[in-house]
Amino acid sequence: MFARVTVMTSASDKVEEGIKDFRDRMLPHARNLSGFKGGLLLVDRKIGRHLGITMWATEKDMQLSSEEANKLRAAAAKNISATNPDVEMYEVAVQALS
Repeated sequence: MFARVTVMTSASDKVEEGIKDFRDRMLPHARNLSGFKGGLLLVDRKIGRHLGITMWATEKDMQLSSEEANKLRAAAAKNISATNPDVEMYEVAVQALS
């Protein structure tokens, strides 16, 4: 499995908008993309930091979703007035969910 990690920072009063966007727009759209396995959004409300993680079955699935991810990310960044989102991609080496 592979993961795309996006970090954005906004004003702390924009955190709820970021959560709503991830839950109501990004995740439903990503569910329709090939190989999508799940997503998480971590937030630090005090400093307005948003860390979004999407998981993909294969590296190819993650790469093929990049164009759509770029569009969704740009819209999300605009929505919460974030600039220069940081994006990194990883192989998931260990996963433990219960």
